[in-house]
Amino acid sequence: QIHDRLKGVYQLIQDINTEHTRSVTTIAAINKIHEKARQDEKITQTNKQKLKSLYNNAISEAETEEDLIRKALEKIYEIRSIKNERRIQAKQAGNKEAIRRGALMKMLQTSAQTLPLWIGKSGVEPPPLCGAIPADFSYVAKVV
Repeated sequence: QIHDRLKGVYQLIQDINTEHTRSVTTIAAINKIHEKARQDEKITQTNKQKLKSLYNNAISEAETEEDLIRKALEKIYEIRSIKNERRIQAKQAGNKEAIRRGALMKMLQTSAQTLPLWIGKSGVEPPPLCGAIPADFSYVAKVV
């Protein structure tokens, strides 16, 4: 289960890298046209058209890169939830582990560093309990 998802994450990371290199070349072309316009001290009509199409390409490439990153994050969260479910099942089965203080602190540190991150699209308000946004008055916390 986890191994298949890790393969999926690896493939998504490769796709992200290829998309990123594609967007870097587009941005380099935009910078080249801007530098040429700065030297000439004016923008010609053809350069305007080129810039417009390059900007549209850069926006679409950035959106596809964002979607790939979101998919990779979803896979990572799935892996974390599977590992957490396995840990809970082992705990309920009666396998009591004696965890030393240093190991417990290390687990706490890694879990704090990899807390789920809310990344919203532009114009979307963050959910309650995200950052400084309070919960509703009727909210009841789930005890794990």
